[in-house]
Amino acid sequence: MVILVLTPERDTDEAVERVKGEKDLLVLYVIEEELPESVGSWLMYAGFLGENPSLEVKRIIVDELERRAHERLEEIKKKLGDVEAVIEKGVLQEIMEKYCREKRPERFVIPKGEKIKTECKIEEV
Repeated sequence: MVILVLTPERDTDEAVERVKGEKDLLVLYVIEEELPESVGSWLMYAGFLGENPSLEVKRIIVDELERRAHERLEEIKKKLGDVEAVIEKGVLQEIMEKYCREKRPERFVIPKGEKIKTECKIEEV
């Protein structure tokens, strides 16, 4: 199994092309909630919103990221065929470690970005 890992910040057509033709493929789209949390904290710090409205802003941002992830996965399925696709919310490093343990992929394919370390092989494109 090969796992293509994408996030809103790490999503390239080159990575999708790299896994084209793989027989056993999982597309994993990770929405990291740390980014929206930092936006909410910044808004609170700047004094624009109180605590509750900033939580609402965070929820709206996460919902929008999830909607876009669904759209992107549909585009990818059109390019790659009927592949398994999953959306996960959380910390990228932790989710990749979980999938490494549970799925034991041959490798992860992920667009370049912050270094991720797992026991599984990672191919950055």
